[in-house]
Amino acid sequence: MVARLRKVEIPCRVFTGMFPGEVQVEILPPGQEPIYLFTSDRSTSTGGSITPTGVTGTLFARMVGESDDEVIVDLPGEARPIGPRAWISRHFVRTAD
Repeated sequence: MVARLRKVEIPCRVFTGMFPGEVQVEILPPGQEPIYLFTSDRSTSTGGSITPTGVTGTLFARMVGESDDEVIVDLPGEARPIGPRAWISRHFVRTAD
């Protein structure tokens, strides 16, 4: 269950935030509830300009635990209503290091 801290990349949609340097992120893991969070724009990569209607992007996070099918990640921001950590399908995230 315990894993060494590893960087992961999570596919997402990125939207403009309410404040400068802030973005809203929507994560849609297959077969799981959507995850929404506000975070720094430095925690994401989009390859282009972020718009109010959203663009495809990547969220950078840390994996802190795992099971056979899922990993638990520390989310880099304020996630509602789940809090700072989420279980996400192992096949949905990419290991970054």
